[in-house]
Amino acid sequence: MKKAKKDLLTLFHVNQLVSALIFIILLIGISPITVYAQTQKEDKSKVVRVGWFDSSYNQKDASGIKSGYSYEYQRKIAAYTGWTYEYIEGSWSDLMDMLISGKIDLLSDVSYTDERSEKMLFSSYAMGTEEYYLYINDNNIDTYNEDYSYFNGKKIGVNKGSVQIGLFLDWEKINGISAEIMELNCTEPESVNMLVNGEIDAYITLDNFVGSDKMIPIAKIGSSDFYFAISKSRPDLLNEINNAMSKIQDENRFYDHDLFVKYIQNVGANLVLNNEEKAWLSDHANIRVGYLHNYLAYCATDENTGALTGALKDYLGRASGCFANGGSDL
Repeated sequence: MKKAKKDLLTLFHVNQLVSALIFIILLIGISPITVYAQTQKEDKSKVVRVGWFDSSYNQKDASGIKSGYSYEYQRKIAAYTGWTYEYIEGSWSDLMDMLISGKIDLLSDVSYTDERSEKMLFSSYAMGTEEYYLYINDNNIDTYNEDYSYFNGKKIGVNKGSVQIGLFLDWEKINGISAEIMELNCTEPESVNMLVNGEIDAYITLDNFVGSDKMIPIAKIGSSDFYFAISKSRPDLLNEINNAMSKIQDENRFYDHDLFVKYIQNVGANLVLNNEEKAWLSDHANIRVGYLHNYLAYCATDENTGALTGALKDYLGRASGCFANGGSDL
């Protein structure tokens, strides 16, 4: 009887062992499949078609390397969402039409209006704030002579469908002038060529535009917050971009400002002197700068030429020549 009981217990333990081994074998066999399936799912990230228009927001160097305010912001968002971008190039106006028709999924630098909100979705957070300037050909600066009546009857070019149109109409009314608005549906470089060639008399664009040294900004017509706009055919992107932008703000509440300093602050309208500033420079033709002798690497006197040398010379040379219409006599 005791032997039978002992044999029964032995059989029970053997069955437990066999069951455990079978479970382990099944686990080992199934786990790689599960992990592989999860990996495949993770690797298959969303492809987002993004509008690309040449500007300070989207730039490419001679080697085709991309950079810019929008480009960097999009890459930051992708770090949180895992999106893969497909860039589609065009003029800003064409890309807006493509966003509305669903041919692209995402477009940066879009100001909010009630009319637009019926045709597209907007991120909950603004990308930043931009200002718009009225530019003229530098050959006409003397004729303009800081008199807004110059624009009466003039042809003013502006991107088709942009908020700048409404801002200019308000500015025009405030300043008592009557001009002809020409809505342009071409790239920024083509619009600039129209200004340089005299096909339009003025052009409205961003304060950071750097398309030509022939353009002089002469008046700010307004400003606006700008957002990421999403095609209504891709509502799945909205929550993801909002969550990503929220996390970016939590990580660095000055992220927008940092991008502004990096890409916007030192270009365009910010680097053109107005008449008052030029008059001051004319009255102070020679600005005397004191420096310590023999204090390299910061400053010293070259023994052979008697000229300033060191980091201070490099800085003054950069400062005196950084304005498009400032000149440099250093």
